[in-house]
Amino acid sequence: QNQVKEWSLKPWNKLDIQELTKGADEFDKKVRRLPNKYVGIEQLPPYKKLKDAVDGFKKSVPLIEKLKAPSIQERHWEKIMAQTGNDLGEINLRTITLAKVFELNLQDHEEVVDEVLTEANAEEKNEKNLRAIEQTWKVQQFEVVKYFKGNEERGWAIKSPDEIRVALEDNILNLQNIASSKFV
Repeated sequence: QNQVKEWSLKPWNKLDIQELTKGADEFDKKVRRLPNKYVGIEQLPPYKKLKDAVDGFKKSVPLIEKLKAPSIQERHWEKIMAQTGNDLGEINLRTITLAKVFELNLQDHEEVVDEVLTEANAEEKNEKNLRAIEQTWKVQQFEVVKYFKGNEERGWAIKSPDEIRVALEDNILNLQNIASSKFV
């Protein structure tokens, strides 16, 4: 019981998934051994409630692990709350606790978590591609030279624009892919 209380009060960013997994397995083993120790306990409401709680906890751990992915942002938590109909109020990933996460009953909404995780990963990939494009053009240098037609000076021109053209074409393709993504 102390272990569950400690986990429940621990901030989200401090949770150790391996510790939760190990704890869930230990609780599950203990609950499964109770009928061997106490005959007929399976029929008692407190046992059923305990078993349901442990089963829910065990089913939630893989979902919690998915939600700890770096791509999951506060906006994704808000989407989960909206889709599950459970409102935890303002979400702050530094201060939210496991107890609050359990209020979402994630074990009953696995498909929602998977959908939001897919969206978050796609958004992260798009954001990474946008940063790469931005970085390409921040460091891109255009060398200009005097342009001559015959012996007559006609102004200035970009020297060897082939590399720039290739980078531009690649970046245009990447931007088109990002724009066509449903996770923009």
